[in-house]
Amino acid sequence: MMELQEKDFKHVLPLLNNRDVEATAVCKRMNAGRVFADSVMFPTVAMVWLGNNDGLHVAGKADDEAFCMSLLSFVEQSLEPQLVERGLKEINLVARHPAWYPLLEKGFHHRTFYRQEQIMYLLHKGKAAVSLPLSSGYRIEKITHDFYENSTCINLSYLHRKLDESWMTAEEFFTGGRGYCVTFANEIVGLCHTAFAAENKEMVAIETSEAHQNQGIAKVLAQAFIDDCLRHHKMPCWDAAKENKASQKVAEQLGFSPAFSYQEYVMPIGT
Repeated sequence: MMELQEKDFKHVLPLLNNRDVEATAVCKRMNAGRVFADSVMFPTVAMVWLGNNDGLHVAGKADDEAFCMSLLSFVEQSLEPQLVERGLKEINLVARHPAWYPLLEKGFHHRTFYRQEQIMYLLHKGKAAVSLPLSSGYRIEKITHDFYENSTCINLSYLHRKLDESWMTAEEFFTGGRGYCVTFANEIVGLCHTAFAAENKEMVAIETSEAHQNQGIAKVLAQAFIDDCLRHHKMPCWDAAKENKASQKVAEQLGFSPAFSYQEYVMPIGT
């Protein structure tokens, strides 16, 4: 396995399909990340490390067992120490093709790991829910250039950090994504934005400050994001763990429908 230079990321695109939104976004250099493959020009197997550290995505032919085993060895020997340096406590391997599942399980049979089923939800044009109100004191803001650069919110650096995790530059975000935040008492307490964008799909990233949960903020933010996507003919995508019933419920209330499921393999580092 070798790490590719950014100019060579495009050679991995033929190994990806329309389910690989995040990896495609990285390989098209819309979003931040690193790419590893067995060949620069004609790769058959690749792994994409998302810039926000939300997983190592594997793709390509899963029929060469010996090579796939060497890929997993590469993860342990070369990438795991780097994950430790970044303060991460788990290795998250994401496979969107079932052919990879037995290989990943065999490759890490000596490690403690667990499988986590993820469900990808899609929202098609015309299925958005009705607008929702915010409680008194809360205000929704679109993340514009002006807000990003000049907002007086006391935690504006939080917004900058979250966008930096996924996007190469702020300008790339404003060109290829969109986002909204909710403020309260001059503080950002909720954020919803495009985490990854490829073709006409945009992955939703959403979070609410713990002190302001149960105020309907997530739904209001998600609805604003959805409406913006639909106005620009984009398809929002919502990813939820199968065990996260609360996230699934919000997605379905907003008009999302399950499109497919896939496996994520989680291994605590040092086990």
